[in-house]
Amino acid sequence: MRRLIPWLIAVPLLMGCAQGARHEYLTAGLQQALLNTDSLQAMAVEYSDAAKAKAAQDLERQDNALMLKIKTLSKAQYADDAALEAAILEAMVKYKTSVVAVELDLDTLRKRDVDFVDVADLTREALAGVLAVEAKSWANYASRMDLINEAVVGRVVKALSGGAK
Repeated sequence: MRRLIPWLIAVPLLMGCAQGARHEYLTAGLQQALLNTDSLQAMAVEYSDAAKAKAAQDLERQDNALMLKIKTLSKAQYADDAALEAAILEAMVKYKTSVVAVELDLDTLRKRDVDFVDVADLTREALAGVLAVEAKSWANYASRMDLINEAVVGRVVKALSGGAK
């Protein structure tokens, strides 16, 4: 019986050490994941702002290019007014095609931003949920260990001190 007593004490103690390490590792990992989600969202906002600024520059360049093209066309010699109108119409179609492409890129960017925010929010909710479950699990584990200590270790100590047989 005396050989069994150290094992009755050692096994719950070792289980407690392993559980504590698992709990700390899991909690630290979840907290790091939450921080990474915040960092990714900050980077997405920076990218989005830069893309919007680039789109504004692209639109301004398109406007300037159209004005320059119209000025160049107006100084050129054409056989008749229909030829001039056709050249201006061609420049306008090219301009409008470029503007539509930039606007489509901006629309895609807005949709992606909304999707990314949704995914980041859902990720945060899921990680917070896992943290809550882990906290409850840890509290339940602590209660269980208290019960084990009270039931097993307390009786073993009493038996060793000669209080119960």
